[in-house]
Amino acid sequence: MKLRTTGKWTSWKRPALFWSARYTGVFVFAVLCLLAMHNHGSSPLNTVIERYRERIWISLKSISVKSDRTSVEQKKYVGLHLNIGRLGNQLFHLVSGYGIARTIDRIHYLPFEEHRAHVEKYLTYLERVFPLLNRTYVLAKNGTKQRVVKFVRENNSYADPSRLKNFADQYLLLDFILAQNVRYFEDYAAELRAVLQFSEEMKSNGSIITHSLQRHSDSMCLHVRTTDFIRHKWHTDVNKTVKAVNALAKKKEIMAFARRLKSSAAMVVDGKADNQKALKADLNLSC
Repeated sequence: MKLRTTGKWTSWKRPALFWSARYTGVFVFAVLCLLAMHNHGSSPLNTVIERYRERIWISLKSISVKSDRTSVEQKKYVGLHLNIGRLGNQLFHLVSGYGIARTIDRIHYLPFEEHRAHVEKYLTYLERVFPLLNRTYVLAKNGTKQRVVKFVRENNSYADPSRLKNFADQYLLLDFILAQNVRYFEDYAAELRAVLQFSEEMKSNGSIITHSLQRHSDSMCLHVRTTDFIRHKWHTDVNKTVKAVNALAKKKEIMAFARRLKSSAAMVVDGKADNQKALKADLNLSC
């Protein structure tokens, strides 16, 4: 198993656990001695250690037990099938997988299967946008032994992951794909907000856009899913969208809005849509 870190692949080496515990024990021992000497003025060190011997021993013993347990216990993982979706679907997969893993005390992993190259392309992009996100999952190697578990049939359905807690298998692969249900991760929303912090690069790019928008306080922007709405025609009549946005604009006393698409856009001013421009123009974010 390998853990992914920013820009590098790093093997998970068990000896690091022992060294970490050893140095932690020495550090705690030194701190306890210093605190004890501070409380007892110029008492000789051996007197202080003798007086606090039992307390120090208990502290170091607890560290040792915790270290042994960490090194001996086998880490367990849970994942779901990869999908060929774009950015939104990949994010849903990652946050739902994180929530499921947290619920059953496992680590979220991405299996080695079809669409892996497609998914890794988006992982690379997401790493630039949310640099902390790659700490929430690991990538399984080819040939990883995993147990496939039936879960739910519909992608937006919900099933309580807690029933999976008693599975002893190291790798559990849930037999579903998109996991598009907020209930999988809503209990960990605060943790995910901390993880989904924009990189400095994205903050810089965003500040340029927001600065330009400040000059147009009477404008509203609407993002449209171009693949679903334009290519697949999975959308309502454009006039209904225009009507809904105009209603929102009216409530906020906004006189105009711009709708930005990849290859087409529509501009509505004073409630009138120019649909000819929608087929030809590619507007800027401001109007």
